[in-house]
Amino acid sequence: MPGLIGAIGLEKNHPLDLAIFQQMLELVSHRPWYQQDIYIDDAQSIALSRIHLNILDQDKQPYLYNNDMIKIFMYGEIFNDEVANSHPIDFIADRYGKLGADFVKHLNGSFIIVIIDDLQDCIIIANDRTATRPLFYFSDGKVLYFASELKALLRIPSLRKEINQAAVASFLTAGYYLNGLTLIEDINTLDNASILYLKNGQISFRQYWNYTFEEAPMDRGWSYYQKILAELLHVAVKRRTRTDHRYGILLSGGYDSRGILGCYLEAQKDQAVTTISWGRTRDIPYSDCAVAQHVADTLGTNHIFYQLNPEGFPQHLYDFVYLHDGLTDACGNYPESVKIFQRIREELAVQIILRGDECFGWVSTAFDQKSVFKTLGIENFEDLDCFRPLFRDDNWFVLRMVYQQLLDDISSRCHLKELHNRKDFFYLDQRLRYYLNPLNSLKSVEVEVRNPYIDNDILDFVSKLPVRYRKDKALYKRTVKQMFRPFFSEVAIQSDAIDWNYSIKQSSILREFFRQEFSKGSFILDSLLKDKSLDNILHNITETRQKNSLKSFMCLWGGKYPNLYHGLKQKYMMAQRRWSNDPATISYERLMFRLLTLRIWESLFLS
Repeated sequence: MPGLIGAIGLEKNHPLDLAIFQQMLELVSHRPWYQQDIYIDDAQSIALSRIHLNILDQDKQPYLYNNDMIKIFMYGEIFNDEVANSHPIDFIADRYGKLGADFVKHLNGSFIIVIIDDLQDCIIIANDRTATRPLFYFSDGKVLYFASELKALLRIPSLRKEINQAAVASFLTAGYYLNGLTLIEDINTLDNASILYLKNGQISFRQYWNYTFEEAPMDRGWSYYQKILAELLHVAVKRRTRTDHRYGILLSGGYDSRGILGCYLEAQKDQAVTTISWGRTRDIPYSDCAVAQHVADTLGTNHIFYQLNPEGFPQHLYDFVYLHDGLTDACGNYPESVKIFQRIREELAVQIILRGDECFGWVSTAFDQKSVFKTLGIENFEDLDCFRPLFRDDNWFVLRMVYQQLLDDISSRCHLKELHNRKDFFYLDQRLRYYLNPLNSLKSVEVEVRNPYIDNDILDFVSKLPVRYRKDKALYKRTVKQMFRPFFSEVAIQSDAIDWNYSIKQSSILREFFRQEFSKGSFILDSLLKDKSLDNILHNITETRQKNSLKSFMCLWGGKYPNLYHGLKQKYMMAQRRWSNDPATISYERLMFRLLTLRIWESLFLS
């Protein structure tokens, strides 16, 4: 995805290899219509570029201040009310001039900023509170390299391409890279709310903000909090829709998107908006797409439904892993890679997508630290029986140990005691940052994405909420239902996402694709696996796990009675989420996606 790309010598006059820098640019320039702002200073050993969609801030960068002694690059946006009628870079320059590196504490937005300060002889790289735009970096002791995409760093000759075993265990267990790990040992992810400070050849880091919750705040009652939250929602959406662009809202059958839509319609009464949903079908009663269509019909929005085709998966999987850097196991959510977002841009002329993430409290109940992680899909490696047949005993032991150390490191990030506070902390600290943010960034290959709910004022408000208002997003749900009663007559209780277990059983195209892919093996896993034939391993795991399961019974009859199968599957999955004492499991298809992603990532970037 677009962003900032840079190579900075830790010593002045250190010669930069501009051919490497050019390769970094080429690897993230996915579309011919992208714009590049390039700045090269040989004397200061600096090479920087902003690559963007030419939708936001179309002026050339860097911006120059104080007789060209301060240069500012920014990828992203600032939503402070003070910049509504002025240029955001002027606001940044003013705050930096008064506060130095602490300027970033006062920014409300989604951004990565680089400031080259020749007056102070330093360079600052800073990101927003929730690291909405990922940034990867690597230093070989002579040059600091950074990029918005991991792949851009893999061409650096001095990079040791050593596989991080904790990252492998993390991805196989959780489906994404916990705690900012990457598959390559020496490549790091910039932490949220961070200031990277480069001066005199030394790199230092400082975190200016972090997620927290008050342990025992005064409870002021439902009406008090509802009134404040309603106003905050309106303000947050208004801040993100004040530019003159064509907007689209990803509409589902849940609460987040409808809250954004309601606020948008009130803030932009005269502006049309396109609502968008996608799934395998919109004909399932009370499903996300069916409810979204009903809401759109009620409100009269221009609603577009895109049908997903699981058999398009083989054609687009490599593209998805390449564009997404293989950061999550979500390839099954996007079987046609980013083609939907390309169609949204080309067919609907949408420039900016509005979407929501759950910062109002995570669902499910926690009983201990283990169940806190379990609610977020972060299982214990040793509890997953499906891994024992995969790895040789010695490797299984090592992966278990490094993964447990990783969980301990994650746990130590939070000093809160109350379990639901810890659960909500880890949702924001891990799942939002390392799963949802990369998926949002993937959309920015084609369109810009704004998340109104990740607003500083909302985050501050939620941090002071008593636990009972955050359990199952109780306050948010009650507030938006009261704000927009006409289109909350129904909530989705069925899924219309692709049922991969069912689709694979029904499609010879998919089965043959997976057979061929798994037969290729994987460098990343070859040294760890007990049996190099991954298709045999997966077959054995599936047979073992499904012999006595309800899911096996449903799959057996799914081909004969698909409507019954899909209905039963929803009830099964809802029950499974509530049975907190269930043994840890990973579905066959989810494990398959994780193994496939690792294998394809290796073939694309390490071969």
